[in-house]
This record gives sequence, structure tokens and C-alpha cells, in this order.
Amino acid sequence: MLPALLTQGMRKLIFQSNGSTCNSWHGCRYARGANSMSDEALLGPARYDWSRLSSLQVGRYSEYFVKMEFTLFGFDVYSSEVDDQGIDFVVRRDPERYYDIQVKSVRQKKVGKGYTYVFLPKHTFDRGRTNLFAALVLLPELQPPVLHLVPANAWQQPDALFVDRPYGEPGQTSKPEWGLNLSARNLPLLQPHEFQHAVQRL
Repeated sequence: MLPALLTQGMRKLIFQSNGSTCNSWHGCRYARGANSMSDEALLGPARYDWSRLSSLQVGRYSEYFVKMEFTLFGFDVYSSEVDDQGIDFVVRRDPERYYDIQVKSVRQKKVGKGYTYVFLPKHTFDRGRTNLFAALVLLPELQPPVLHLVPANAWQQPDALFVDRPYGEPGQTSKPEWGLNLSARNLPLLQPHEFQHAVQRL
């Protein structure tokens, strides 16, 4: 079982194949926003026009997308009611193995180009933990999302992709953070963390 501390404020999610999202607290429903498209348009290339979504919609979509991918690989998914520790949800493979997941999503700047910089605050993302992961959702223009699963200890040895920004110099007001420099040149360095491979190592 999950430790009592982790189960407080969490609910287990169940995903159904008809496209609705269900949980044992609130039942099932479809979500359509003001910018929602017709069913016909959603079947074409415009389905992946990420620019039509707000930042809030991108974040929500990405979190549900990651949860469903974990579910497809046989994990139980527990969603936190509050995100006060930098954890979006917890996944469990069996009673002895659970993992904290922080979701980050980013849209492509331009077709054929890289993505903007992504960061995780150091005070909530401890690189020394072995059961903490960043789920990175890349949203290439007019293409399906691409998911990577990056362990916190990937920042133990910073490089061109995994950036350490301590921000300790006089006049620097930003809090220390771990970063991902997602330039087109660095994207191949993400390959070892492709979700379909990384998830099987858990």
C-alpha cells in the first residue's frame, strides 16, 4: 500500500476507452472549452494545432495524457488534490514500488525548430531521490505529443541538456532551479528517456 502521507488528498483515477475521464469521486464527463473544435476537425491535422490552446489547457491536456500513458503500462495512478510539493500525481507498479511524477509540457517554437527552456525548482525537485521523475511532454506543431520520462538523478551531472542554475550571484532574484535546454541540437540527448523505454525500467 502507499504510505498514509501520500494517500492523503489523493484519488485514484480510472480511464475509459470512450474518451471520458472518470474517477470514483466525481463520475465521468467530457470537457469542451470555448475553443473546442468540431468532431470532423479533430480527425484531421488541425487536431494537433497546439497554438489554439491556452497555457492552462495545454497543462491539463498534458497531465491527463501522461496519466493515461502510465495506465496503459499497468500502473495505478493517484492524483493529488493540491500541488504544494511540486508533485502532480503518484504512480504505483505494485505495493512496494511507487513514483512521484512532475509533469512539464512545452510547445514547439516553430516547425523543425527546438522548444523553449523548461525548469523545475530545486526546493521541490530533489535530484537525490530515486523515485522522483519529470514527465516531459513535447508538443510538436501539427503532430501528436511526444513523451519522455526523466529521473531526478539525471541532473547529478549537468550537461548541455540538463542544466544547473543556482542563481546565487548578487542581484539574481530567481530561485535555484534545474533546467532542460531543449534546443534542436540537444533534442537527440533525450532519446534514452523516451517514455516507452524508460517506463519499463521502473
